[in-house]
Amino acid sequence: MDTFLADHAPDAFAKVLDRLLASPQYGERWGRHWLDVARYADSSGRADRRPVFIGYGMARDGYANTWRYRDWVIRAVNEDMPYDLFVKAQIAADQLPEPMREKMLPGLGFFGLGPWFTGDDVVFVEARANERDDKVDALTKGFLGLTVTCARCHDHKYDPISQKDYYALAGVFASSGYWEYNLAPEKEVKTYRAHWQKIRDQQAAIEDFGSSAAIGVAETLARQTARYMMAARKTLRSNPRLEAARVASEEKLDLETFQRWVKYLGEKERQHPYLEQWDALMARGASDAEAARRAEEFQQLVLAVIEDKKRVQAANLEMRRNYQPDANELRVQLPGDLMQFELFQFKQQLVQKVVETKKFYVWLDIVQGEDSPDYPRKDGVLEYEGEKLLRLLDPEQKAKLEAMRAELERLEKSSACLRFFEPLRLQLIENTQPVFCF
Repeated sequence: MDTFLADHAPDAFAKVLDRLLASPQYGERWGRHWLDVARYADSSGRADRRPVFIGYGMARDGYANTWRYRDWVIRAVNEDMPYDLFVKAQIAADQLPEPMREKMLPGLGFFGLGPWFTGDDVVFVEARANERDDKVDALTKGFLGLTVTCARCHDHKYDPISQKDYYALAGVFASSGYWEYNLAPEKEVKTYRAHWQKIRDQQAAIEDFGSSAAIGVAETLARQTARYMMAARKTLRSNPRLEAARVASEEKLDLETFQRWVKYLGEKERQHPYLEQWDALMARGASDAEAARRAEEFQQLVLAVIEDKKRVQAANLEMRRNYQPDANELRVQLPGDLMQFELFQFKQQLVQKVVETKKFYVWLDIVQGEDSPDYPRKDGVLEYEGEKLLRLLDPEQKAKLEAMRAELERLEKSSACLRFFEPLRLQLIENTQPVFCF
């Protein structure tokens, strides 16, 4: 301001204008106004929810590549892009002719960076409708200066906009989808992704092996349920109480498993009724023969529950694998891994087979606990994982797991070398332009 006031030349005002218009900060300042119209944000803003985007170009705490759209807007303002092209690029850059098309693709972030709704509490059909509604709202407010989304529920009272118009426009978005354009050659991207897919597959294989082994260990221990129960009875009835280590040694039982049985059988409340008679005989001091009979009955029940659960899981897995969507079902591509997550959630809803409720609580108590919003997580009596599981595996299982871990380590080391020697190439591969295409 002082420089301007001190400049008495006839073109002083023109010089100030030229300098300000040429400044990169000009685009930053005025671009911010448009970014507000485009409801631009660097993250989903939902820290308490599952991240919306998880994909090759997406960060787990937000949108990794939103800056590409932001910088495109700033550049458009600084380069004085014609307004008609500015509009076209943000609505349909993928339909523009080459060579203009590639330069304009980041403009599609106008739609691609909008909200995406997912999670266990989301109704998918409704979520997709809400996402389309946001795009209709952004398009019509931003480019037409109209609030059109009222017509989602009823014809406009004051503007000639009908529900038919709204759903015709929403239908355009329903038949369009999310896409990420890679900034590296396709061959390089395929090589990179194929390698990381091998790592993920190996990690999944190890996890599946661990889950299967854990159920196998639980089933083996379940065949000794009666022995553990009778030994726990001896401990719980003694006064003073016998040491668990001593009893486990005398009965040749696994100490940690025995301690868990003692704790579980000493509990007063359970979600199932199958130990009520056992509790009653413990209270009245029944004979060893009667106790042994009840313990054997409970052992058979636990084994039957395990078989039932395995059968149900196998049937449900087969159902999910064989699921084929309706040929007329409208499918929209979603960001990153969101499509896979949502398909998984949808297939979960197809599952019809379940274990009978009371027996399911036996499964939770004895074999394998589960996370639930209704009750705190509690491991089953026979549930082991990690290093605790490792000590209960047989030599053949240990050798197989060791070989699987070694292969995973080899894959991870090779990926580390790839990252170390070719950081620039991988930076290009890991970055994408998130857009919404028609």
